[in-house]
Formats: sequence, C-alpha cells, structure tokens
Amino acid sequence: AYAMLERDWSSDVCSSDLPNLPTEWMDRKPTLEASESGRANFCVIEVILSYMEWLELGFEGHTRAGYRWSEEGNQWKGCWLEP
Repeated sequence: AYAMLERDWSSDVCSSDLPNLPTEWMDRKPTLEASESGRANFCVIEVILSYMEWLELGFEGHTRAGYRWSEEGNQWKGCWLEP
C-alpha cells in the first residue's frame, strides 16, 4: 500500500516530529529516496463500519440522523434522531 501512495502524500508520514515536515519539503515533492524514509511510520488500518451518525448544526435547530449497515439488504438504512 505504501508503494501506491503518490510521493507528495508520502511526505505526510516521513517525519517522526509531526506535524512538522522538513522545511525543504514545504514547496516541492520529496524525492523517491526521501519518501522511502516514511515507510516505518506508515500502516494500513482496515475499518468495518456498521453504524454512523450525521449531525448538522444550525441557528434554527440541529438535524441528526443515524445510519446502520444492513447485511441482508446490502445497504445503509437511516433514521432521524433527536439532536
């Protein structure tokens, strides 16, 4: 997965002192050799999402919904929730 990253994205994991990137990378992409230094800071996280909530804050009132993954329908099913 790390090898598939675009080089400018790989700079995000190249510094052990995040969020501070080396100043020489601020205005250009790191070289291929420099981007390889970030491999030790990279990992793949797999998430299986089964429930999520959406919240919109507003002056007139808030809106909130909950979504649950339905295995039998292979789709998200949602309902409105009280904010």
